[in-house]
Amino acid sequence: TLSSGSEKSAQPLSLTEYDGRAPPNRLAAHVKNLLAFCGNMGYHPPVIPTFTTQSVYAMGKLLKVLVVVIFVLALAAFWMGFQNFGKRELLIGRTRALEDFAKKIVTTIEASEPEDAPVVNHPEWDVDDVTDRPNDNPQMSSFWESYEDRLEGSAPTMSFRGKDSQLAAYYKMSNGKVEKDVQGRPKTDGKGTMNELLEDAFQKAKDQTARLLATREQMKSVREKFEDVIEMLNEEKKLRRTQMAEVVRARQLAEEKENQLIAKEGEVARLNREKDDLNDEISSLNDQIAERDQSIADLKSQIERLRSDITKITFDSSSGGGAATASAKRGDEPTKDAWTPGVKGKVVKVDGELSFVVVGLSPEAAAEIRPEEGQAFAPVEMMVRRKGADGKDRIVTRIRIVNPPNSDNLAIADNMYGWEQVPVEVGDDVVY
Repeated sequence: TLSSGSEKSAQPLSLTEYDGRAPPNRLAAHVKNLLAFCGNMGYHPPVIPTFTTQSVYAMGKLLKVLVVVIFVLALAAFWMGFQNFGKRELLIGRTRALEDFAKKIVTTIEASEPEDAPVVNHPEWDVDDVTDRPNDNPQMSSFWESYEDRLEGSAPTMSFRGKDSQLAAYYKMSNGKVEKDVQGRPKTDGKGTMNELLEDAFQKAKDQTARLLATREQMKSVREKFEDVIEMLNEEKKLRRTQMAEVVRARQLAEEKENQLIAKEGEVARLNREKDDLNDEISSLNDQIAERDQSIADLKSQIERLRSDITKITFDSSSGGGAATASAKRGDEPTKDAWTPGVKGKVVKVDGELSFVVVGLSPEAAAEIRPEEGQAFAPVEMMVRRKGADGKDRIVTRIRIVNPPNSDNLAIADNMYGWEQVPVEVGDDVVY
C-alpha cells in the first residue's frame, strides 16, 4: 500500500485517481502507485512511461515466467550444491590418499646412485676340457669383465617427510599471491610447488628403472652362464656316477678277491695242517715200514734158520728120524681153515705210487691174523670190494697183508699186481 503525501497520511492511492479507469491488473496498479509515490517524495523521473493495458499485461506474463525460471534455477542450484558437497568430500579424500601414497611410494625410490660396491676378486672359470694330461695354464673365461659390481651396491631412499605443505601447494606462490605466466595463467611448476617434488621423484624413478633394466640384463647373463655351468655339472655328475659305479664294482671285486684270498689262505692253512698230519702219518708209516723191514729181516733170518732146519730135518729123515719129520709136519703156521669168512676191515689209506694200502682191521680179524707168541706171521690174501650204484658188491682188487697188525689194528697190505679192477679208495671193504 503506497501513501500519498507525508508518512503521516495513511490513505491508500488507487489507480482510478489518475485516469478514472479500473486497473487491468495488480501489476499496473502497483506501478502507477510507485510513480505517484516517487512524485510525492519529490522525485520526478525525466520520462514517465505511459502504460497501456496491453503492455502492462505482457509485463505481467513475463514477470511470472521470470519468477518460475528463477525458482527452477534456485532448485537446480540447491541440487547441484548438494551434489557438489559429496564430490568435494570425494576430491578431498582422494587428494589426501594420493598424498599419503605418494609419501609411501617415494620411500621405494632410491634418492641417488648406489654406492660403489667393494671390489671383489672373482674366481676365474677354467673352460678347458678335462683330460688325463696335466694343464698348469688352462684357458679362463672372460665373464667377469662385463660384470658390473656397482649394481650390487645400495643407496638411501627418498622421503617427503616434513614437506606436507609443499606437497599440498598446487600453485606457485610469491608474497602470498599466486604467480602467473606471461599468458596470465597461474603457474603450477617451479620451486616450492607440488610439481617440483613429483618431478624429482619421477626423474629418480627413471634412473632407478634404468638401473633395474641393467640389473635384469646382468641377471640374464648370469642366468645363461649359470645354465651352462649346470649343464657342465650335470655332465660331470653323470661321468662321476659312472666312475663311482666303476669304483664300487672295483671295490666289490677287490672284496671278493680279498675274500677269496682269505678263503685260499684258510684252504692253504687247512692243507698245511693236512700236510702236517700226512707228514706225521707218513712218519708213522715210515716207522711201520721200518718195523716191517725189520720184520722182513727177522723173517728172512727165520727163513734162513728154517731152511737150515729143513736141511737138517731132511738129513735126519734120510737117516730115519721120523719124529723130527712129524714135528716138521705140524709146523708153526696157522692154516686158512682157522679163519672165518666175512668183512675183516676197511681201507684207511691208499698209496698208488708204491701200490700198497693201509687196512684198518676189526678187533676180531686182527686177533685171527695176529700170530701167537713164538709163531711167525704168514702173509694173508684178502679181497677188496665196493658197493656200486645199483647196490651190488663189486670186486675192486686183491691185497696181501704182509705184516701183523699193530696195537691200533692197522696192517700194511700190497696191492697185488693184475687184480685191480678200479682204483682202490678209502672206505672200501676188506673181506675174506
